[in-house]
Order: sequence, then C-alpha cells, then structure tokens
Amino acid sequence: MITAGIAVLGVVLALLNAGLGLNADGEALLWFKYAALSDPLAVLDSWNHSDASPCRWAGVVCAPVAGEAESRVVGVVLPGAKLLGSIPEQLGSVQHLRHLDLSRNVLNGTVPPGLFNARELRILALADNELSGDIPANIGSLRQLQCVNLSDNAFAGTIPAELTTAPSLRFLSLSNNYFSGEIPPGFGANSQPLEALDLSSNLLNGSLPSVIGTVLYLNLSSNRLSGEIPPEIGRKIPENATLDLSYNNLTGPVPDVGAFLNQKSQSFSGNPGLCGAPLKSICSVPATLSNSSLNATTSPPAIAAMPESLPEEPTDNGSAPPVKPAKTEKPKQRTGVLAPVTIAGIVVGNFAALSLVFMIFIYRYQVSRKKAAGASVAGISRDPKKKDGVGRWSCLRASGKRSGDEDDESVSESSTSVSESEDEPRDQKPGRLVMVDGETVELELERLLKASAYILGASGTSIVYKAVLEDGTTLAVRRIGESAVYRMKDFENRVRLISKLRHPNLVHLRGFYWGSDEKLLIYDYAPNGSLSSFSNT
Repeated sequence: MITAGIAVLGVVLALLNAGLGLNADGEALLWFKYAALSDPLAVLDSWNHSDASPCRWAGVVCAPVAGEAESRVVGVVLPGAKLLGSIPEQLGSVQHLRHLDLSRNVLNGTVPPGLFNARELRILALADNELSGDIPANIGSLRQLQCVNLSDNAFAGTIPAELTTAPSLRFLSLSNNYFSGEIPPGFGANSQPLEALDLSSNLLNGSLPSVIGTVLYLNLSSNRLSGEIPPEIGRKIPENATLDLSYNNLTGPVPDVGAFLNQKSQSFSGNPGLCGAPLKSICSVPATLSNSSLNATTSPPAIAAMPESLPEEPTDNGSAPPVKPAKTEKPKQRTGVLAPVTIAGIVVGNFAALSLVFMIFIYRYQVSRKKAAGASVAGISRDPKKKDGVGRWSCLRASGKRSGDEDDESVSESSTSVSESEDEPRDQKPGRLVMVDGETVELELERLLKASAYILGASGTSIVYKAVLEDGTTLAVRRIGESAVYRMKDFENRVRLISKLRHPNLVHLRGFYWGSDEKLLIYDYAPNGSLSSFSNT
C-alpha cells in the first residue's frame, strides 16, 4: 500500500516538475523525501518541487561539473537527522552523486541495487541504521568508490567478493552486523593499498585467507574464524600495521614474521589454541625420532673366536694325550640395559617433579581465587576507553562537515566506525553497567545499588522493580533470568538495537548491567502503568 502511494506521488511529481522546471537531480531526490515516514527535525521541509534547482535544499551539496551549464548535485549529507524510512533506488539516478552520508538515522529495509547506478559514487556512509539483507554485488563495479562504512546495522549473508576488485577502495567497515561465511581473499591486493579493513563483531567463519595485500589497519576480532594464521599475511602487511584477531577460534603458533612481531598480546587474546611470542606462551613441539634411530640395533658385530690350543699329535704308544678341559668364559654384561637401581632413581625423580608441579598449580589457583574475591569486594570496574579504529580515518570524519546539523560532535560520530580492537575481555569481568542512551548522564552502579526498590510485577523468569535514586530520579529495572546469550558482546548488540526503537507506546531502554549472576535492563519509569494494565481494567 505504501509502495503504491509512493509510486503515485512519483508520477504526480514528474508532471509537476515538467511544468515548473525542476531538474533531474531534484526529481530523484524527491523520491527520498517521500520515502521518509518520519522527519522529526524537519530537515526535508526545504525540499520542494516548486524550486528550479535542489542546490539550496538542506543537506544537498552542489558543485560545477565539466560539460554542464549549471551546478549539479554531488552530495547528500544528512547524518544524525533521525529520519525514519527506506532508501529508494531512484537515488542512483543522481548522475554525479559522489558523497552519500545517511548514517545515524532510522533507515530500514535493504540497500537497492539501483543505488549503485551512480557511477561516480566515492563515499558511502550508512552506518548506525537498521538496514538488513545482503549487500548488492554490483557495488564492486564502482570504479571510483573509496570509502564504505556500513557498520552497526543488521546486514546478513556473505561479504560480496566483488568488493575485493573495487580498484579505488581504501576504507571498508562492516563491523557489528551479521555477516557469515568465509572472508573473500584479495582485500588490499590491488595496486591501491587498503588503509582500513574492519570486519569485527560478525559471524564470519572458516580460515583466514592467505591472500591479503597491503592493509594498514586490520580488525577481524569477535568472529568465528578457525585454523592457523597464514604466515603470508605477515609478509604482505606492513610492519607498522595494526592487527586485531582477538576472540576467534584460531589455533597454532603466531607467525614470527613481519607485522605479527609488533602486535600487543591483546591482538590475539580470546584464542585459547594460539601460542607464540606475542602471547608469551611457548608452543609445545612433539619429540620425533627418525626411522633409522627406531630400527637401529645395539647388538655388537659377530667376531670369529680363535681356539686357545691346537690338538696334539698321538704319542708313540698310540694313546692320545690327556685333553685339557675347555675354559668356560664368563658371559659379558649386555650394554644399553639400565640397572634396577638406576630405574628406581628415575621413577622417584619423576614423581618428585610431578609433585612439585602439582603444588605450584594448587598455589596459583588459591592466589587467583583470593584476587577474584578481592576484586568482587572492591567493586565493579568501569568500561575502559575504546581505541578509535576506523573512526580516525579522514574520509569518515569529513562526511559530516557539510551537513546542516548543529551538533558537530554527533555528526562526526555518525560517520565513524567504532573499533573495539583494544578492548579488554568483557566476559571475564565481574560485572559492568553500560548506558546505551547518549543523552543520559552515565549512571553509576553504586547509585543504582543504593536506590530504594519496589516490586512492580513479574512475568516468566523476570521481575520488574521501581528504583528511586538519591536525587529522586525514578527508573524501572527488569531483572532477567536465564538467557540464551552467553557473550556480553551479543547481549550488548541486541540491547542497542532495541534502544533505537522509538514509539509513543514503547518505554525507552536506557542501559543494562551484565554480570556472571545478574543481568538487568534499565528503562524509563512509566508512572501510569503499562498498556496491559489498562486492557485488564
């Protein structure tokens, strides 16, 4: 029904534009305006079909183009505008579109293949939306594409191999999505070096591709990659590059070559099967014996024995002389056989060594338990500062500079990809309180624990409390029971996705607490009750 309405509006607009003189760029942009279901900041109010040119519209960037008498649209930059809707394929009809930044909105649906009919597209920033589905394969046909940021969405399927053949691609961030399958080989293998490749926090599996070219920042953390690390990666990547392979299922030694020698241990943590110098763990090498040593004999060579006396001639009387009894030689002791005393000494020594190792293990275990107990009494650590990964790259920062948005800081954040390459292991901490609403002052766990709590109700395995803080702020806290989510990263992704939902009948989700024994969700308090309570009255 909505699609049919948009189609009718498109026909009406085409008829109106034919009479009023709006150029082809403006006609294509109006498709995006009428595909927006909600515009709370009214950024699209200036987009009118009565204008002769869209160059004065909010978020539209125009520039002179060779061979054109008038300026043409080269950019649509609307990050953080809170637009709700979808991306129409008619945007690809903007002939000279080079910069498209619609990050940090509430756009849903899929990315239409027709969007990539804009052959001059260089920067594509759609991060932090609710887009889903596959990435169209024809994205690899864009010869001038330099920067792609599709992080923090709900994309699924496999990463298109056509992306590896984009000749001008320099930045690619697909982090915090649901991509699966293997990583296609060939990223950075073109003559143009790939400055940043961030595929972290997905569902990628299989082994690492051995064909990876020049990449200055490589983040493959928090996936399901397995197998050994190919040494060819370290030889191709520059020695000053930043790598993050943490929290996968990689095994074997970390190659002692190239860029791997300059990485911190955090870059390989979360892979129990890895060993090597960066992890400060020695890889065990099984002792092997050659076939010749296994088949070698210890028997001495046979030597012919010479008799001690020759037989004497018979005497004159014909009687034979008396024969001397032959000497019986004492058998020689065999070589290569240990004496019983030596064997007993070896057994006792091995037993003593094993006992010593067992005592050290018990001691270390007791010390670690004391430290863990002390940490739980001392309090819960705060979230460490994250190291900016792809967000430091200029093409992603620049995407917000031309916008009419007054909040420069939010615009800058909307065009960046958050990299968690240097994060400490989350699941190993005693517990963490995370606020997902940027407009809310960060809540201290101590304040929440000191709040007065009243039970509001229960459903299933969860209980809802009314928590009143010391300053009078009232919150609703839901204590949830057993969950199928065992990793904090997956839990946080789901909470952040739910917190983006906006509706007058939905209570705003503010944050959550993650612990080994407790998991809490923090909402705004609804003093008038829920819709369920009204339906029962």
